[in-house]
Parts: sequence; structure tokens; C-alpha cells
Amino acid sequence: VSASLSPAQASLPRDLLTTSHILKEFARFLSTGFDLSRLTELFLEAVSRLVSPGKMVLLLQDLSSSTYRVHAHRGLSGPHIDHLELREGQGLPLWFSTEGRILYHEETSSDPLSLEARRDMEMLQSIVVVPLIARGHLVGILGLGRRVTGAPYIREELETLFTLGGHVAMAIQDIQLHRQMEYQKAYIEQAVSYTHLTLPTKA
Repeated sequence: VSASLSPAQASLPRDLLTTSHILKEFARFLSTGFDLSRLTELFLEAVSRLVSPGKMVLLLQDLSSSTYRVHAHRGLSGPHIDHLELREGQGLPLWFSTEGRILYHEETSSDPLSLEARRDMEMLQSIVVVPLIARGHLVGILGLGRRVTGAPYIREELETLFTLGGHVAMAIQDIQLHRQMEYQKAYIEQAVSYTHLTLPTKA
């Protein structure tokens, strides 16, 4: 038994140990701050280590325009990638709001909403998409291309990503709330400062 592992840990499959280590690392970060770029960078790194996709794309909701826009991607090609956006209430966002689960490209449903969702997946160069849901709200969308090994995705791995995505979505919401509060605080301070400058002085 390795000196760094307990007997119980040593009996676990290596893949499960790796997953456990990644999740512990990520959980430690989630409690440390409000850096959205760092959060999403670590999330994509964790996804890469867990399932080794050849392509990844992360879309986050733009609260000011009711759209989901590309926040980060790896391995995608084409000059249009950074400008892709999905509109709330259509295609994938609507499908996730209705179904609330992972979508696989090979799902055979031919209803109009599923067809729209699969068209969005093709645009994102993804064969699996995972919703990032927090408090019943779709915060973001993670798209995965084929694995670099060519092996299929395992449902248990994707369910782990679904759970991890939920924690990330809650952290993103907290960051957005923090930014909103900071903006409101700065706005109030600026308004108070302006009021003091413009008040007439007593003779």
C-alpha cells in the first residue's frame, strides 16, 4: 500500500481515485473566492482530466440579453466560435429548461424541439451537452466533442460532470450576485458623492 493512501483508498479503482482527487481539488477552490475566469478555467481542466474530450465549449448566460454566449472553448475550429450564442427559450436552452438532463446527439426523438437542440449541438461541434443548473435555473451549457481516445462516454462519468456542473453553476450565480452587489455599491457611492458636490452651500 502506498504511504499516501489508506488501505480503503488503495482498494479503489485508479479511475475512481483520480475522480475523487479532482473533485476534492475543485471543492477546495469553490470556497475560496469570486474569480469567474479562474473558476471556469479550473472547471474545463477538471472536465479534461475526467473524460478527455477532444473539444469542449462552455456557454454562460448573459443576464443582460437573455442569451447564452461562448465563455471559453478548447479544440473548436472556425472564426465564428467566439461569437456563437443561443437564445433563451429556443433550441438547447429550451430543451434543458424542459428536460433538465444531459443530451446525447444520438437520441432518436424527432420532435421539433429535439431537432432544434441537435442542430445547436452540431453548431457547437458537440456530441454530448451537459446543463449547468443551479436552483432550478439554467446557468450555462457544457458541450463535449468526441473523446481523444475514440472511446464512448460512460454514463457514470457524465453524471459526475452533471453533479460537478451543478456546483459550478451555483458558484457562478454567487459570483454574479457578488458583482451585482459591488456594482450597486459603487453606483450608490458615486451618487452620494455627486449629491454632496452639487448641494448648495449655506451662506
